[in-house]
Amino acid sequence: PVDFFEHCQHSNDVEYGGNDILQVYNTQQVKNRLNTTGLYIASTKPTGFSMEITNTNNTTVPVGIRIFVGSQSAERAPGYIEVFGRTIHVQLNSRARWYDIPFTREESLTADKKFNIFFGCSMDPSSITMVDSVKVYVKTKEVFGWPEEPEDFPEPATTSAAKLAANTSNGVTVSEIDSAPAAPLPMTAADRLLGSALEVLDGAFIVINPQDEKEPSRDKALNLATSLLTLTSPELVQMHTKALLASLFPTKTAYHNHKDQAQLKYVMSCLSSPDMP
Repeated sequence: PVDFFEHCQHSNDVEYGGNDILQVYNTQQVKNRLNTTGLYIASTKPTGFSMEITNTNNTTVPVGIRIFVGSQSAERAPGYIEVFGRTIHVQLNSRARWYDIPFTREESLTADKKFNIFFGCSMDPSSITMVDSVKVYVKTKEVFGWPEEPEDFPEPATTSAAKLAANTSNGVTVSEIDSAPAAPLPMTAADRLLGSALEVLDGAFIVINPQDEKEPSRDKALNLATSLLTLTSPELVQMHTKALLASLFPTKTAYHNHKDQAQLKYVMSCLSSPDMP
């Protein structure tokens, strides 16, 4: 609805974090910069950066966000904004603007404590991406209609996938299955551990500047990230894998060339496999 944000309140009971941001700022700096006119946060990660938002008030639930970009430089605004798997493409036409992103009820039910926003890399040649402001809007749980029964919460993605599989024996055609949105892979404890390890490696290599091709640690990290690139893994693991890869190259072009070649080589090896029909 056009008046969606008129029926909720802007909340300051939130904390902004995530490893991508906290490598540059501390928690209080991020909050201050995102809530002060004329200030901003910036990242130089060539694959974009992630922001983790924590709701510190257990009587409220986030129902939407408003994001301001482009006041410093339209070229350095994020290429897109991603939240809950939804992608909002940023188009400024040389003017700064707010992006209003209301949450669905199901999204709010999963965001009462914490949620993530991903900002795609800008068009800036130096890979500098700037965000001017992020405001979180909430409703009290009473007004929202917070469910008391566990069954009222949204089903995990794996349940939806299982239902889809079960329906294949009930006359569902292959084309109907292909057109259904793919359920995201569930995160296991091993996936979370791997994602955290990749995140730490990425941060370490940003600090030591490992772009010297003679650096032994660079070769090991490059081989590891390249092998993970073609494995079927959850989106978070893929994101950290690509971020680590990007930190090992001096330019975005070099990173994309390596990534594309690795994926093409993998496809060719699959096509030439004797197991292929």
